[in-house]
Amino acid sequence: QQIQNGRAQIILGARSALFLPFKQLGLIIVDEEHDSSYKQQEPAPRYHARDAAIVLAKLFDAQLLLSSATPCVESYYNAQTNKYGLVKLNQKFSQTQTPEVSLINSKIDPTVKRVSPVFTNELITAIESTIADKKQVLLFQNRRGFAPYLYCSNCGWNAHCSNCDVSLNYHKETDKLHCHYCGTKWPIFKSCPSCKSPKLYYKNYGTERIEDEIKKIFPKANVARLDTDTARSKNKFNHIIKSVENNITDILVGTQMIVKGLDFEDVQLVGIISADSVVNKSDFRAHERGFQTLTQLAGRAGRKHQNAKVLMQTMNLENPIFKSVQANDFIGFMQAEIIQRKEFIYPPFCSLIKLVIKHRNKIMLDEASNRVGGFCKTIDKVAAVLGPTEPVVARIQNWYSMEIILKCPKNMAVLKYIKSTLKNYIQTFLSTKGNSTFQVIIDVDPL
Repeated sequence: QQIQNGRAQIILGARSALFLPFKQLGLIIVDEEHDSSYKQQEPAPRYHARDAAIVLAKLFDAQLLLSSATPCVESYYNAQTNKYGLVKLNQKFSQTQTPEVSLINSKIDPTVKRVSPVFTNELITAIESTIADKKQVLLFQNRRGFAPYLYCSNCGWNAHCSNCDVSLNYHKETDKLHCHYCGTKWPIFKSCPSCKSPKLYYKNYGTERIEDEIKKIFPKANVARLDTDTARSKNKFNHIIKSVENNITDILVGTQMIVKGLDFEDVQLVGIISADSVVNKSDFRAHERGFQTLTQLAGRAGRKHQNAKVLMQTMNLENPIFKSVQANDFIGFMQAEIIQRKEFIYPPFCSLIKLVIKHRNKIMLDEASNRVGGFCKTIDKVAAVLGPTEPVVARIQNWYSMEIILKCPKNMAVLKYIKSTLKNYIQTFLSTKGNSTFQVIIDVDPL
C-alpha cells in the first residue's frame, strides 16, 4: 500500500518485487546480476528477474544498474557491443590487495606421506599457520552430507534411490542415506544387497566428512559448518554467522552458502577442497559458473587485511579456468568464453528454448519425445535442434525426463513466431487422446 500510495521511496526485495504496483519508478538496481537464483525455475512463469527488470525499466523510462564482480557472459557482451554502458571499479573499497591464489596438485603421490587423503600437506600447513596468527579459515566443498556414495568393494554395487536415478548420500547426523532430489531417507546397509559382502565403503567427501577430518587434524580449533543441514532455521544460520563474526569460530566449512554476501574481516585463508568439481559439469555455462564461483570465493579472503591466501586443490593444474582465476583475469576469461560461444552458437549469439517432456513410462516417453523432436526440426528459422536426450538425472520421483534444446536466432519477431508455433503444437499434443498423462515444460532462456 505504501508503494501504491507513493510513500515508499526505496524498496528492497527479491525477484518478485518487480511486480509491485510502482507509480514513479526511477531506478532499478539488480545486485549480483549473474546469480542463477534470479531465474524462476518452478513453477511457471519461468521468467528471469534480470531480464524482467530491463523491460520494467523501459516501461517507466527508468535507469537500470546491473552490478557484479563477475557479470554473466551475456551482460558483458552487451556492454562490449555498446548495448549497455560499462562502469569499472578497478580498486577494492578497502584498498587491500587481491588475495594470492595458488593451485595445489591434489593427486595422491605414493612417494609423499600425507596427513589426510582430503587435504594436501600445503593446505594443512596454511591452515595451521593461519590459526596460529589468530586469523580464520574458510573451507569450501560444494556437497553436503558425509559421503555422496556408498559402494561395495566386492561387486561394485552402489546405493541408489529407488525413486530417482541418483546415488544416495550418507548423512552422519541422521545416520541415514538421503536422496537429495526426492527427500527420501533410507536406513544404512550392513551388507551389500547384491552379493551380501560386508565390505561397504563411503566414497568421496561431503561437508560433514570435511568437518570430521579437520577436527581430527586440529582438535583444539573451533570448527563450524554452514550448509542447508545446519542452517535450516534463521536462528541457527544467524548463530553460525555471529560465531564467525565474533572470532569464536576458527574454521568454517561450507557449501555455496559461503560463496557470497558474507563479510568476515579476519578470514585470511580460503581453501577449495576440489576445484575440479566446480567446473566439470555437462552444461555450456559450466566454465562461466565455475569461474564466477571460484572468483567470488577468493573474494571472501583478506577483506580487511593484507597477505590473504586462496589455495585451490585440483587434479588439473593446467586448466585455463583456474589459471584465469589465479591471475584475476576476468577480461581474458570472458574473451575466450565469448569466442567459444560464437563458434558453437550459444548465448549471446542465439536464444535457447528448452523442452522438458516427462512421463512415468519410459517407452512411451521415448516415442513421444522423438515425435516432438521431429516436429521441432521442421519449424522454420530454427538454427539447430539438440536432442531429445536424457538430462543428467533422467528420473526424479519416478518421472522419466527427456530434453530438447532449440537454438533460435536473436531476432524478436522470429523468436515470437517460433514460440507461438511451439506452444500451439504442444497444446495440440497434450489434448490428443492418450497424451494427457504427459508433462511438457517450455523454458525460454533456460539456465
